[in-house]
Amino acid sequence: MSDILATESEFLLDNADRLLAQYGERFLLIKGQEVHGAYDTREEAINAGVEKFAKDAEFLVRSAASPKTPTYIIPALAAGAPITCPQ
Repeated sequence: MSDILATESEFLLDNADRLLAQYGERFLLIKGQEVHGAYDTREEAINAGVEKFAKDAEFLVRSAASPKTPTYIIPALAAGAPITCPQ
C-alpha cells in the first residue's frame, strides 16, 4: 500500500462493515481516521474535500460498499495546485 492515503485506506478497510451500515453506498470523504461527510456522488465528495482541505489536499473519497477500489491520485490536488470547483 502506498504511503499516500495509507491511513485513510486502512481506516476504511478496518471499518467497512460499520461504515456501510451507517452510510450505505454513499461516497465518503475521509481524512485521517475520520469521515468528514457522505455524499450521493463521487464528484460531490471530491468537491467538498477540495473546499474543506484546500491547503492540505490529501483526502480519500470512496464508497464503503467498495472499500478495495483502487486509489487514484489527482496530481493537481496532490501538488497543492489551486483549482476551482464547479458549483
